[in-house]
Amino acid sequence: MVCVIPSNPDVGGIGIRFSIYVQALLPLLISYVDMYLGSNAERRKSNIDAANTLVLTGMALLISSIVQQHTLGLTVYHAGLVLNLCWITVAGSLPLFVLGVIDDVTTMEQLHRKITVSLFSLKLSIMGGFGVWLYQNITTFDRLPNSCTDTTIVWFFGHRFPVTHWATSLVSLYSSIIAPGYNTGILVLLALGELPQVLADYIGRAIWKRQWRPTHPLLAVTQGITSILYWAGTILLIVSTEMTVRSNDIQSGEYNWTLGQTFAVLVALIPLRSLIERLASFFFSHKRTADGEGGRACRVPESRLGNTVFTWLARVFDWIMMILRVLFVLLFGVSRPEKITRRQKDEIIANIERFQRINKMEDIDLPSLEEIFRATRVITSALDQDIEVQSAVAYFVHVVDECLTKTSTDFSDAKWQCRRDTFKKLHDLLQPSDSFAMEEPFGKLPDPDDRLRVCQTLMSELAMMIRKATTVKLAPFTFPWTLLRQGIRRLLGLPDCSKSLSNDDEPEMSPNASEHHLDV
Repeated sequence: MVCVIPSNPDVGGIGIRFSIYVQALLPLLISYVDMYLGSNAERRKSNIDAANTLVLTGMALLISSIVQQHTLGLTVYHAGLVLNLCWITVAGSLPLFVLGVIDDVTTMEQLHRKITVSLFSLKLSIMGGFGVWLYQNITTFDRLPNSCTDTTIVWFFGHRFPVTHWATSLVSLYSSIIAPGYNTGILVLLALGELPQVLADYIGRAIWKRQWRPTHPLLAVTQGITSILYWAGTILLIVSTEMTVRSNDIQSGEYNWTLGQTFAVLVALIPLRSLIERLASFFFSHKRTADGEGGRACRVPESRLGNTVFTWLARVFDWIMMILRVLFVLLFGVSRPEKITRRQKDEIIANIERFQRINKMEDIDLPSLEEIFRATRVITSALDQDIEVQSAVAYFVHVVDECLTKTSTDFSDAKWQCRRDTFKKLHDLLQPSDSFAMEEPFGKLPDPDDRLRVCQTLMSELAMMIRKATTVKLAPFTFPWTLLRQGIRRLLGLPDCSKSLSNDDEPEMSPNASEHHLDV
């Protein structure tokens, strides 16, 4: 009977493996582009950051596996897979680490570099300890009920070996012991303060600063062989990992797409955009200097076609990322509108109370009536998650409606009843489960002049509140783009082109304004 290994998609899923492979290979391509074009400072920063990302990714995977082994348990197959993935991150980060520390640097860059070396050393120590722990206790490591240790297969150099075979254990133990030994040498050099000088003097000045000169073919060949070895080692580890996965019988749940895998894939695609930007910069934007005879500088001709191609590649990448985010939302939950903050709610309630005791008014520039009209609809759809806010919104909309529908200072009973009906419709829309109170929430205003001043100040305060409320996530297809553009203009100090009202001007409304408002 074939023993089936329990699934663990957050360790061995295709998304996790793809993320590690991309993060190990793409930064290498970026570093080679930077060596041709970027300045030393740019090259150092790019490579050190990429190395840090790979180191931290490997450490996170190791620590998570150790924690899971002590809590839920971890199979020998998945533990070996973790070691393989960590070795891939080492193979990918080591060239980046060397490329990032080969030149004269400032004090802050030296500190940054030492932190990177310390993280790299810590990761190698954890890897070595985890490997020794695994292969010294290979038969008892798996604490799960149905252990498949005896049938677990490891693929290497075209051959399949049982994980308990003496040759597999010997090679794995040797590799695990090599990691701390190599790590000890790095720590000793770091403690003595010699690592920067060794790398800068012997590697940087002797090789890297001259490697692209045609007058030094031996150095170029040496560097080419080194690069091939790095790439071959990384690709061999990737192939070995994938063949090991194919050589074992695993439960079907291993191939289920999980939240952790989706997140890992999205993070892994970030270096792809950096690579596109660097390629565009390399081919079509920067100057290159060739160290030929006379050391003349040659300018790479700019190409409109090339710029267009890489611009569209970047756009395609942005669209892919957007589609992935949409799929993520559809698969793992629909994004709902954010709840209004307590501070925003307090501001709205304070405005309500202030409007109820207005005595003096000043002339204030107001946005156009049409924008206020649309913005009230946005508020009713965006801020309808709190009872107090619902009441405040209904009050705002009702008083603005009173301003917009007023055609004269004569308030007849029919017009007043129409406004009461409007308020009732809005109240039912916002609070359908509550009964409608017949008394007005704000009381009757004493005379037409006070009504006009209240309306003008109300619209001004409403516009300010709308600009704050637009930070809340709104429902699709209801965002007031015109109002947003005006808000951006005001933030940037640009002239405001919106219409304004003063105390001497009456708002001019179309005859159908009230009907439109009833459709909120």
